[in-house]
Amino acid sequence: MEKQSKGIDIVDPFILSSIIGASANLAVLGLGKQIHCLVILLGYESSLFVSNALVDMYAKCSDILAAKKIFGEMFQRDTSIIVGTAQHGLAEEALSLFDQMLSIGLQPNEVTFVGLIYACSHVGLVSKGRYFFCSMIKDYGMSPSLQHYTCLLDLLSRSGHLEEAENLIKTMPFKPDEVTWAALLSACNHHRNTDIGIRVADHLLSLTPEDPST
Repeated sequence: MEKQSKGIDIVDPFILSSIIGASANLAVLGLGKQIHCLVILLGYESSLFVSNALVDMYAKCSDILAAKKIFGEMFQRDTSIIVGTAQHGLAEEALSLFDQMLSIGLQPNEVTFVGLIYACSHVGLVSKGRYFFCSMIKDYGMSPSLQHYTCLLDLLSRSGHLEEAENLIKTMPFKPDEVTWAALLSACNHHRNTDIGIRVADHLLSLTPEDPST
């Protein structure tokens, strides 16, 4: 709080989140609550970085009810917060948000798992992505949508697990379109897998309607 005592305004949410993080590491709940009041006064409750830091601070200080309340408010403002975080290239932050969500007793939904698998795809966490896909089925009783399968396919294709990706396309309960097959073909080209590439190309040609002008 030295900056305030010197008359310097704290107007940067990143500075606030850093201060909150320091409070969390020190497990000083009183100081954390003072900073939370400052956050409200400055109008930064909607900042993802600040809210995330507050959740972490309250959880580390064992005030789980406060952590759950803030996290719940984050999801009320944006139910796809994990997806949005992942899409902005913040994969590790997206996975951290999920861990925080579970730690305070909040349950994930279908949108949550889209964001998690998407995040894994963009940082190459193949095993973790597979785990999330299976977990939504076994642990939460959810049926994967086409979007979940697409994210998993992207994860497998990016990481070079092309045979697994091909098998997934053939066995998933949704009919793959030309774009899906073309994406796999592109991955085969990128990873120089000629054998699967030829099979995918042949399948793509069989999907292409004949041109009536020929």
